[in-house]
Amino acid sequence: MKKRCFIDDKAKWLCSVRGHDISRDRQRDQAYWPRIFAGVDHFLPVCRSLALALVQKGCEKPISVVRSPINVAHIAQDPKPRHGGKVLRLLSVGRLVEKKGLVDALDAMRILKAKGVAFQYSIIGDGELRELLVEQVRANALSDNVQFLGSLSPTETLDILQSSDILVAPSKMARDGDSEGIPNVLKEAMLIGV
Repeated sequence: MKKRCFIDDKAKWLCSVRGHDISRDRQRDQAYWPRIFAGVDHFLPVCRSLALALVQKGCEKPISVVRSPINVAHIAQDPKPRHGGKVLRLLSVGRLVEKKGLVDALDAMRILKAKGVAFQYSIIGDGELRELLVEQVRANALSDNVQFLGSLSPTETLDILQSSDILVAPSKMARDGDSEGIPNVLKEAMLIGV
């Protein structure tokens, strides 16, 4: 996203860079990055790996890592206690797309079940892979262990995150090159100790 701002009374063009921006190269022509570099004065990637990717693509403009913020106002100061029960509560949050790695997560759930681990795995989000994931759950007899909660509000999502034992975030590069930087839910989970 390109934004114009004024620094020292001079107009400058800043560009934030997220995982999707870098990873979709296969769909762009070779002149794409030189055009972007020519029209931007300063790049603001959300993590160091994206900053390195810009350099590898030939960026000679200033680069400053600016991590995407999370709103901490809605996060309880005193985290809810974990249940400490016998059933491990696992959670994934995100769009149901290839780069989120949920096919791999469900393979891991199959292994947990085969090893006799008692668990409940909740998936918050929706997307193009929903039917594939539902079929994978059925095919691996995981229907008693896995639940798809669909898209929920931030408050509902946070409540479930706070009562979970482990956040499962198996991000990966999709076949089309799409990948992510740092998922915000990972930051929220760390903040509340999940």
